[in-house]
Amino acid sequence: DAEVNMMSVFEPIDVYTEELDFICEQNDQLLEDYFIKFDDSLKNFNLKNITARKTHKSGVPYANILITIAKYKPDLLIIGTTGKTGLAKILIGSVTEKVIREVPCSFITTKSENLIELQMESKIKDIEYHCKNGNELLTDGYIDEALEQFHICLDLNNMHIPTLYGLASVYELKGDLSKAKMFRFMASDVINRLWDGSIERDIRKHYTI
Repeated sequence: DAEVNMMSVFEPIDVYTEELDFICEQNDQLLEDYFIKFDDSLKNFNLKNITARKTHKSGVPYANILITIAKYKPDLLIIGTTGKTGLAKILIGSVTEKVIREVPCSFITTKSENLIELQMESKIKDIEYHCKNGNELLTDGYIDEALEQFHICLDLNNMHIPTLYGLASVYELKGDLSKAKMFRFMASDVINRLWDGSIERDIRKHYTI
């Protein structure tokens, strides 16, 4: 009988900083929100009369996916991808490309009409909107208001590089050099994760960081 394994992997913030408690708290909240959204997205699919297994993982996404594939030996992998560059590629595409380079089975990649990807596109627009507001407020000297906008972005996605640099700038202006250093470390960590240097160049071309 056919069996479906559905998997979601959360990649936690991984930096060494004096603000370790803050990082752990952020990871716990993001992890909880991430898996709640994943479970909610599955409600849109009809899984009646299907043997289905749902898996939540925390760690490096592509590595966890490949480990799970090796464990269950599926005949077919279905994985989401936008097929774009820039922020959208970081959020989905780079993981997909790493997986399909090593996956031993047949695979199908889904395009932008996919429900989950449409949700991601909406999230990207929200992030960019609030990040732009944050930068404008920061330029005009409204530091606390800018901080609020950047934290909205951080809640939406903790890997948005312009947001992390924006938060670093805010905390430098507020005199909290420890948090400023932490967010710069976080931004550097995200950049270091990028396996394709062209993605970073694309980000730097389109965003002021």
